[in-house]
Amino acid sequence: MDEEEQQPREEETRNPAAVRPVIHSQNRRGIGDRPATLRQTGVDALRFRAFKWSVYGLLALNFGLFLLFETLVEALDSLGWLVLLGVLERETGTLGRPRSARETAALWIAQGVGYAVVVLAWAGYAREGMWLDFANASLWLGVVLILAVDVRSPPDGAAHLRAHRARQAVRGVLYAGLVALALWWAAAGEPLNGFDAALWLLCFFAVEGNILRHGNAEAAPRG
Repeated sequence: MDEEEQQPREEETRNPAAVRPVIHSQNRRGIGDRPATLRQTGVDALRFRAFKWSVYGLLALNFGLFLLFETLVEALDSLGWLVLLGVLERETGTLGRPRSARETAALWIAQGVGYAVVVLAWAGYAREGMWLDFANASLWLGVVLILAVDVRSPPDGAAHLRAHRARQAVRGVLYAGLVALALWWAAAGEPLNGFDAALWLLCFFAVEGNILRHGNAEAAPRG
């Protein structure tokens, strides 16, 4: 028996290629690919941040255009949404990290101010008969409220996961309505409104990207 056990070992010593398939199989399982995977993850993160902050920069320019060329109600509406977007960016960009009581209070106050301004503009649209703007603001209110629930209620159980998926489906319908309105404004010869609608969609896709990246990061250790 001892001679039989030693024979394969001697064969491996004489022929190092005999052990290479074992090493290659380990690499195929991911042991040798981790540095490349980490580099790619870092590149993807940089690209996402560049996209996100480019869009936010365009949004700031867009707000200036609304102050110059649109009505006071529309400018007020944009200001309120900027505040709400800032809150959502902070909340979704720091998911899973501890937050101080002072920061939490500041976010709640900013969110309250943002909602107050948006609802005031929403009522102004109805009062002035600006029904497309009223519909647009209504759809966005639905999106933001559902996002706020998702941020505070992660899908950590079967029941929560079903509710989370249901909210995602509703959000998809709301986004579809917003895309339709953006196309309508573009086709109707209102380029600023069409540009504004498309830009806000891109901004909220960036927020959705924050949530997706956090979910992928949470799932990675389990994978």
